[in-house]
Amino acid sequence: MTKMSLEDALQAIVREHGFEQVATCLHKLQVPPVSVDMECHCKCREEIHTTKKRKRDKANTTAPQYVGKMALPFEKQQLLEKAARKFEEKSFLPTFSDIANFCQVYQIDTPASRTRASAVPRVFKFIASMETNDVRAMLDDGMFSGPSRLGPIADAIRQSGRHRNAGPISQPVGDE
Repeated sequence: MTKMSLEDALQAIVREHGFEQVATCLHKLQVPPVSVDMECHCKCREEIHTTKKRKRDKANTTAPQYVGKMALPFEKQQLLEKAARKFEEKSFLPTFSDIANFCQVYQIDTPASRTRASAVPRVFKFIASMETNDVRAMLDDGMFSGPSRLGPIADAIRQSGRHRNAGPISQPVGDE
């Protein structure tokens, strides 16, 4: 390992665990007894595992949990909670494609990770910045609700076509 890559690795470890903890662990590694060495090794490994677990838990925050932590005026908070519930029920932005479309329409950077969960912070921060009436209209009109909401529209079109075809057949007016 080159000196530069060792420094980079140590710098990353210091950022993650803090200088004091790394220095203490390095000092214990320098001491010959195996018991101290193993204690430090186990303790450092446990801290790394705990840090990774915390990062993973943070990524799994649901939309209602995320919105619940936001400090917003009462009316907007209620609307965002409604949007978050619809998001979880998949009746608002049900697929990542819908999220990508939402981001494109509002000129937001599409999340790099192609999961609905990864989009929660970006989408709900943006919705929180929107006017209350625009958020209400978006939810009431079923915007970005995906193709699952097109079923009733397709049924209405089919019914209309049947109704037209079942009506009285008009005879062409002709010269007989």
